[in-house]
Amino acid sequence: MTIRNLDALLRPRSVALVGPDRLGPAHRDQLAARLSASNSLGHRWAIGIEGPCPGFEPAALGDPAASADLAIYLGGPEHAVETIAALAETGTRAVIAASASYDAWPEDTIAAALEAGRRHTLRLVGPGSLGVRVPGVGLDASLMAHSARPGDLALVARSGALVNATLAWADAHGLGLSGVVSLGQKADVDVGDLVDWFAVDGRTRAILVHIETISDPRKFMSAARAAARVKPVVVLRSGVTRDLPRPLKSLCDALAPSDRIYDAAFDRAGLVRVFDIDEVFEAAETLTRFKAPNGSRLGVVANGRSLASLAADRLAAGNGQLSVPGEETCTALAPLVRRHVAPGNPAVLEDDADPQTFASAIAAFLADRETNGVLVAAAPTAVAPVAPLVDVLIDAATAHRKQALRPKPILAVLLDLAQEDALRLSEAGVLVRGSPGAAVRSFLHLVGYARGQEQLASTPPAGPERAHPARDTAPTVIGAALSAGLSELSEPDTRTLLSSFGLDMVERVRARTPQETFEAARAMLEVASCCRIGPETERGHSTQLAVEVASAVGAERLASFILSGGATASSAPVPQAVVLEPALSSEDTTALVAGIVDDPDFGPALVLAYSGASAASAPVAAALPPLDLRLADEMLATLGLELPGDVEAPDTDRGALCLALVRLAQLAVECPDVRAVDLAPILVGGGQARVGDARVQIAPAETAPGRLGHPRLSIRPFPSEWVRNLTLRDGRVFEIRPIRPEDEPAYKAFLESIDPEDLRLRFFAPLRHIGHAMLARLTQLDYARAIAFVAHDPETGEIQGSVRLHADPDHRVGEYAILLRSDLKGQGLGWALMSLIIEYARADGLEEIVGEVLRENTTMISLCEALGFTVKRVPDDEGLVEVHLPVATTTVSFHADLRKPHS
Repeated sequence: MTIRNLDALLRPRSVALVGPDRLGPAHRDQLAARLSASNSLGHRWAIGIEGPCPGFEPAALGDPAASADLAIYLGGPEHAVETIAALAETGTRAVIAASASYDAWPEDTIAAALEAGRRHTLRLVGPGSLGVRVPGVGLDASLMAHSARPGDLALVARSGALVNATLAWADAHGLGLSGVVSLGQKADVDVGDLVDWFAVDGRTRAILVHIETISDPRKFMSAARAAARVKPVVVLRSGVTRDLPRPLKSLCDALAPSDRIYDAAFDRAGLVRVFDIDEVFEAAETLTRFKAPNGSRLGVVANGRSLASLAADRLAAGNGQLSVPGEETCTALAPLVRRHVAPGNPAVLEDDADPQTFASAIAAFLADRETNGVLVAAAPTAVAPVAPLVDVLIDAATAHRKQALRPKPILAVLLDLAQEDALRLSEAGVLVRGSPGAAVRSFLHLVGYARGQEQLASTPPAGPERAHPARDTAPTVIGAALSAGLSELSEPDTRTLLSSFGLDMVERVRARTPQETFEAARAMLEVASCCRIGPETERGHSTQLAVEVASAVGAERLASFILSGGATASSAPVPQAVVLEPALSSEDTTALVAGIVDDPDFGPALVLAYSGASAASAPVAAALPPLDLRLADEMLATLGLELPGDVEAPDTDRGALCLALVRLAQLAVECPDVRAVDLAPILVGGGQARVGDARVQIAPAETAPGRLGHPRLSIRPFPSEWVRNLTLRDGRVFEIRPIRPEDEPAYKAFLESIDPEDLRLRFFAPLRHIGHAMLARLTQLDYARAIAFVAHDPETGEIQGSVRLHADPDHRVGEYAILLRSDLKGQGLGWALMSLIIEYARADGLEEIVGEVLRENTTMISLCEALGFTVKRVPDDEGLVEVHLPVATTTVSFHADLRKPHS
């Protein structure tokens, strides 16, 4: 379940306090008083409560007349199951299992309680919940310590202590909240459910989330990605030091502890991670009031070298960058900076620099193309107070907004600033912070948010960037190994698997005699300066005992020594062969470790690190598959790895490594039985990325009936398998495929080509403006919960029609919408698109397709009836009808050639 019946939790019209009461009179009376003051509630019942409960009407458990939207259960686990069952039968839709502190019920009790309410979709919050509070509607059903004033920030937290601490901080700083939910044990309602709810809540401008672990990662990622497209989501994770270590089945397991994978998930979901309570609100304020910059390059203006250095140091620690000003900017800064300081970034002014000097330096950075934001830091001196800089900053911000299409953020650290001046700066759009570190942190929040929005727009395919002819061998290799009871692929099978995904391993030759070694080494040394020779192991490849030799004669002698047992301990068997491979020049080659880990929460994840790295010697880059080249390039940036070439050029070092990471991600997506991969090392040089050694661990994957895609994948890839060709009745051929973010310009042109009357029939109102925000929502989809197919002309690239299906968060019902070019009616395109969306819904496990149609749109109503939809009146709107199709019972399927009869 997700948002079903959460309206009963956050917008209840009636409430019941339900015993037996184990909290005691003090807590019960406090709850009763708060609920009595909640002006949004109608009826209030006290069920099974001994003693007086002012403002509440006494009632018996199971009394149909005492049906409440929301019940607050004050008892313990021993009475929970029968109480919840009785409440569900009388119509209660949400229950808070309340506690004054953390409480945990036995797993069997929780399972029975959930089953008792399942038939009526009753929602359970807790156990161990402090309750909920919605200040905007006057609801306080909580035992929270501090009150909350109405505002536009939603808070969802597992920990009751953190809820109380956060409310105390917000109250002290005058911040308001749109809703507060204490989750407790998260038996049913969890973070993903509430992120979904607050994403569409009009009172909420940003969502603040506290988590320790994710109970349903796939649901969480889908909800978080949907929410982050429309409003900032700030996440605080505690308990990192209590993470259970993942079993170290591979080298990459050691490099990527759980919190690194959480980081990767947050980045991919477009969330901004913070690390303390004050930073939660600081990030929320920053993200809701200021536009994200185009990059991470910051310009710094300061009247002290130490102030500038503090900002620069904090920026470097957060993977930001000082901008490198252009020549024109440096020329403008030259007369402004202090003596004996070269003009550049930071621009260090004299201690007593006058306001005009600051104004000129700020203007120079704002005009600089390489600078994405400007930080101004100033400390007062005996002759130069900071107050005059307030007007300078206000004027600069005002002028810049008028001139720039996308204004750069301006941040101010004016020490000794009066409160009223700080308010003036804030109202003028200048971000005021109390220290250089805090200002840089806010800038990095904006940078991280922008990066997250870019990641949300990436929809990597499940299939390869470049097809490989041996792709179909992968299932055969893995299947045969599993059938043989193996948990790890042999060296030859590993080579075959990697090769089928376009991942090339370093050439390796087996030699059984010194003479064979001589011949192999001579051939190898024609293309390499030296080769490595080591004893053959059980996996068939060399080990750390390998030695580099530069001549065939040297190779022969070394092989003779190894094969005679000279390199083997007395108790070990003598090797039967040696293994040779070319030794690549360390000067021209970068040695890295890459691989796949099987995270228990988020499923397969990619890891990239320098060869020889350990878990304690970061940096390590982690990412969730699938990847495209740009996302792979971000892994290099996270690692601080600078390679020559372009990411789009596969014959350069940078392009070759990014392509290898994309292919490794595709292996993770397409092979759910692959549980761990170590490519150690992966050698990058000469425009190639070659695998030196590899291990692949396998285990049968559990299936997820009724849902498309990899059962453990957190992010569904672009569904390229749903591309179809369609021939219309007049012979024209269109390609139908899922929509992608890069379709935005073509989709805009498509909407602009539609007759205004047809647009009105589709959107139920005239469509006067087609802006980027609207187009982004239509083209940037989370394929785990939505799909849109576009029919386009392959010759012109023009979109001719579109159909979309949005599943509810419970993945039971999908709502469809369809739009065609006005001149294509009667050619069968509408029928074909609707047939395809029905086929997709059936494959993806949806139970029903629904839609709303204007009653006057008789063409669409007739099409729906022909496809098997039932048509119903909308009781509250005579101008609309609802159409419903049970997916499982329909036999409609896509037909590729409309010139031929469809049997």
